[in-house]
Amino acid sequence: MNIENGEFEDWRGSKADPAKHGGATASSIACVVEVLENMVFLSNATNFVEYFLKSMHYSAAESANMVTNFMGTSFLLTIFGGFVSDSFLTRFKTFIIFCTLELLGLILLTIQAQDSRLLPPINSKPSKTQEAILYTGLYAIAAGFGGVKAALPAHGADQLDHSNQRLVSSFFNWFFFSLCLGGLIASTVMIWIQENLGWNWGFKISVVTLSVALCIFSMGFPIYRYKRPGGSPLIRIFK
Repeated sequence: MNIENGEFEDWRGSKADPAKHGGATASSIACVVEVLENMVFLSNATNFVEYFLKSMHYSAAESANMVTNFMGTSFLLTIFGGFVSDSFLTRFKTFIIFCTLELLGLILLTIQAQDSRLLPPINSKPSKTQEAILYTGLYAIAAGFGGVKAALPAHGADQLDHSNQRLVSSFFNWFFFSLCLGGLIASTVMIWIQENLGWNWGFKISVVTLSVALCIFSMGFPIYRYKRPGGSPLIRIFK
């Protein structure tokens, strides 16, 4: 069966059946995943200054500047993530790829926080190798976050009938609530863990939480409906 432009398909590539694919259950998965993913990102991003100061022994000015650059890069890359999900990959694939990238960045930082050989001695700046590991993990998280934040809300909205604007508006209200709930947990529970139990525990919990989020999102693939990417808009403009 041919899929016309703008129509949705199932995971097999056939036309999506409204009775089996999409709906409130499929879209609610995006809200659950957003709680977990936002909790992980904000718990680290809002407290990275302390990690850079106490564990990596950067100065306060350097630490603050590093966090500013990290946050700016993370949010700017949502433009790239949106371009990829709309032009080349489905939003489902975009989320899987970029969430995996974010998870790999967290794993790298977890390994560094666990291994004293990868951390600088007290009152010493990090070596070039230690800095390379730190920045690789840091900007893998930033790149992953950019793709996740661009793809997840759009994927959740794709599961709903867009002719029912009340339903779509309700989804985005719940999605925003999920985002705020994740931020609340990050700024209370996760910050307490990092400051009282250590960053190695904070990173471990982040890795487990993001892994759970990725698994929950992936498990919904049989009931999702997907929109085929339309190709690069730049190429269409050029033509």
